[in-house]
Amino acid sequence: MTPTPTTEPVHIDGTLDEAAWSQAEIVAGYGELFPAPGAPDPGVQARFLQDATALYIAVVVRVDHALNAPLVPRDQTLFNDWVGVSLDTFADGQRAFSFRVSARGVQADGIYTEGGDFWMQDLSWDTVWSSAATLQEGGYTVELAIPWRSLRYPKAQDQAWKVILSRFQPSPFRVTTAPIISTDQAATLTQGLELRPTPPPARGVTFEALPTLTGGYDIARNEATFDPGVSARLALSSSFTADLTANPDYSQIEADADQVTSNVKYPLFLREKRSFFLENADLFRTDIDVAYSRSIVEPLAGWKLSGRAGNLGLGFLGALDEHPAPSTIGFDYATGESLPGWDEHTMEDQWAFDHLVRARWDTGNGGSVGAILSDKELVPKALGNRLGGVDAVIPLSQRWKAHAQALYSETDLEGAAPIHGPAWQVGVSESSERVSFEVNHFGVGEGFRAENGYLEEVGRIGGESQVKLHFRDLGLVRSVEPDVHTSATFDLDAVPTELRVGPGVSAFVGQVYTEAQVDVVRERFVGQTFDRWSVDGFSAFPPTPSSNVYVAWDIGPVPHYAAETAEDLYLGFGYDVTGGAELAAGRFRGTVDVTFDQFQRSASGEVVYTTVLSRAQVGLNLTRPLSVRVISEWNTWDETLDSSVLLAFVENYGTAAWLGYQESYDLEGDAWTERSVFAKVSYLWRP
Repeated sequence: MTPTPTTEPVHIDGTLDEAAWSQAEIVAGYGELFPAPGAPDPGVQARFLQDATALYIAVVVRVDHALNAPLVPRDQTLFNDWVGVSLDTFADGQRAFSFRVSARGVQADGIYTEGGDFWMQDLSWDTVWSSAATLQEGGYTVELAIPWRSLRYPKAQDQAWKVILSRFQPSPFRVTTAPIISTDQAATLTQGLELRPTPPPARGVTFEALPTLTGGYDIARNEATFDPGVSARLALSSSFTADLTANPDYSQIEADADQVTSNVKYPLFLREKRSFFLENADLFRTDIDVAYSRSIVEPLAGWKLSGRAGNLGLGFLGALDEHPAPSTIGFDYATGESLPGWDEHTMEDQWAFDHLVRARWDTGNGGSVGAILSDKELVPKALGNRLGGVDAVIPLSQRWKAHAQALYSETDLEGAAPIHGPAWQVGVSESSERVSFEVNHFGVGEGFRAENGYLEEVGRIGGESQVKLHFRDLGLVRSVEPDVHTSATFDLDAVPTELRVGPGVSAFVGQVYTEAQVDVVRERFVGQTFDRWSVDGFSAFPPTPSSNVYVAWDIGPVPHYAAETAEDLYLGFGYDVTGGAELAAGRFRGTVDVTFDQFQRSASGEVVYTTVLSRAQVGLNLTRPLSVRVISEWNTWDETLDSSVLLAFVENYGTAAWLGYQESYDLEGDAWTERSVFAKVSYLWRP
């Protein structure tokens, strides 16, 4: 399929009144991806146009249900009616640029990485494009324009992309695509339609800059701050970019939500939100997480080169971190013994130079062979962590896929000899319409460290497996997927550290989605062995097209991970339950969720602690770019009450302004710990 060329201006207004649209080829044939694969969706048609500046897509939707089309901020349209297009511009089956527009015309964009959930894609990545929508009786029309310079594609005269069109309706829940994606194949992107656009010849080096200015005033301390910064991007070609940033502001306009930390075993894993680290982030992603960018805490500067040369993807990432985080590996959880590494004392008064180098050759059909290097150097102590390795994804057939990775690291220590060791993972998976299967083997040496990554344990060897059955379109039961999963982890002396087995199930009954899992576990923690079980799950239901209620739970015996002495270590009983509700209607949106976490002694029933986290958020979109939101959080573990108000004007992902107020009250000390106002302005300059 070739987008129809046009020389007349295309006005992005959600009405297809340009003559070129009537001449464009119609793409129909939408069919259901979930919950009943293959069921036709005849009420959707798409068309493609192109000119010297952009690729244009129009989608007309005809439905027989009430639309959920509130006016919400950018990237917050997941449970709205929307249409989307995913462009695998290199046709390598690895990733696709995804663009979505709601029935109200609200944008969402991100990156789909092969193997992920096609509906719940990562929407962290942003770029500049235009969209509009019009609501009509019995449906809506969407129009969007994606500038060629906002995409990355091969430097070739003849382009052959893969494209998947999609539509989502929340009530009744339905995800459809064109072409119809077969669940009898392991890969998704390789099933896309072939699109042959003709973008203009490369303009040479293009440039964009993003200066920011952040200021604040701390009322309690009577202190003012003023912090300028700048980021720049050079498009060296249609497939290669260089990014630079100096004194970037990563103050997190939307901060990380509180998590329960009262009895956790492993360090918290935080999702990346910072724009500099999101461009081509999927290139650095491997089975063993050695490129966890949240380990770079406060970058003073950053530099990155990424892109493709034919089938070869290349990436180079560097940063200067003012306050590097200590290692996620501090001690052996099974024995309780301290492990050599970089603790908080090591990191005191240190800066870090972080570097990652990545190369990946895409072999087609979702396959690849790659290599990765990582280096973290502390100054002035002159300590380093260096690792390197190779990885591969090998399609064995349409259904079967194998993957493997091998790494080796060396880490300098204060006053001791360096430590070093290997890590590896190998696995095979099969995916078909009725059954999916996966088995993995892994190992991590005692001396292996990944200070630019995220590790939970070292000195381990083990494996895991899962078999899942798929049943669809059973009347009221729209989908049910039972599974059996197992895992076994041992130390390097072949002593079990954790054995786990259990059944699970996910089901879509009417409008109610539920997933649940039961585990029987034998776990060794700080020299003691605990036999326990757990039941966890999640359930959600939309009472109306514009609302959703949900509950998540994790219940069962659990060791007292927070014990500070051997006498205080025992098997208790934990309740972790979260419930919440969401509503988005018209210009209003609101969410409320409450987490109840309680831990008690199993023998006596004595309550050791109870933690309640409650978070309420309300927002109002005054216009499409202008919104206001209020958040209030109550945390009984920290005994704090936090509140914030934010007024935001977001023209696009770069040109925006925020004005906010935040406060934190210490309930135990009966005192304010923070009361401040802040402002941030940024402008995206694209000459």
